[in-house]
Amino acid sequence: MVRRPGYLKGNVFCGKCQLERGRGDNRLVIQRAVGSNKAEYFHFFCLARQHGQCTSRHIPLHDVEEAVIRH
Repeated sequence: MVRRPGYLKGNVFCGKCQLERGRGDNRLVIQRAVGSNKAEYFHFFCLARQHGQCTSRHIPLHDVEEAVIRH
């Protein structure tokens, strides 16, 4: 896994928005969360979700990185 969590920032788009709404312009952005054990977790989420326009779930950063590598 890459140590810099933002290297894909701005380069990943929401597939759910593309499939369900025909909109491929909604970016996935990175969110940092800190667990109760003080560990940092990074997830991607669709910007349209903030406006109630997308129902996609948060995706762990590692899963997105692996999908990009496989592609």
